[in-house]
Amino acid sequence: MRVQLLLMVASCVVVAGAQAAPITILVGDNDGFGAGIPDGGDGSIITNFETGFDAFDFRSVEEVNATDGAHATDFYYLFFPTTDAPVSPFNPIVVGDPADPRASTTADISFLFSGELTSASLTIDFLDWQSEGYITANVNGTPLELGAPGNFSESFVRTYSLTPSQIAAANDAEQVILSLTLDAQFVSANEPPNGDAVAFDFFRLDGELADVDPASPAVPEPTGFLLMLSGLGCCALVFKPGTR
Repeated sequence: MRVQLLLMVASCVVVAGAQAAPITILVGDNDGFGAGIPDGGDGSIITNFETGFDAFDFRSVEEVNATDGAHATDFYYLFFPTTDAPVSPFNPIVVGDPADPRASTTADISFLFSGELTSASLTIDFLDWQSEGYITANVNGTPLELGAPGNFSESFVRTYSLTPSQIAAANDAEQVILSLTLDAQFVSANEPPNGDAVAFDFFRLDGELADVDPASPAVPEPTGFLLMLSGLGCCALVFKPGTR
């Protein structure tokens, strides 16, 4: 009987170790492209313009000045907007003009983290992406396949699981860097280049960081303390005089 109780006590005093730490990093603010367009919703409030191509800029001041890639969200235009020059909402611009200071064909979205990333996925909210191959992407230099484009005025969200090589490169850099490139080819200053307008609402990294260093002393969790106390109670019953 005492042997059975001692075994029960031994199982009670096992201390739970630290668990993998989940992380979520959001670039942008998930506000429906600044216009309240729901995920999987109709974006014609932005994409149905009457004359020529207009730049629809619904960014906040923080997004305009962001350095993590949020400057490329809530903006509907052929190119990624730069942070070098301000853009007024609904300001029409000449599409295809390579001299426009706001035109940038690349955007880097950075997700800084501390620790060792063991698994991760990236989520992107698109609007009106229609042209196959027009947007290319890579994660820390390793290509990321975005899949087939959507339909006109369509908002859609996609999640991509990072490969071991992408995670390894991110750990070396201590950040996940999502690089997007719009492959536009200019015909002339007054004609739209090959490609399409596009907008992004947000970019999100979800992942898990490795446990703490195994060499570090284990710190009991609250449930572990309760189990230890119950185990000590069992010991008191086992060794109480006259108890069998």
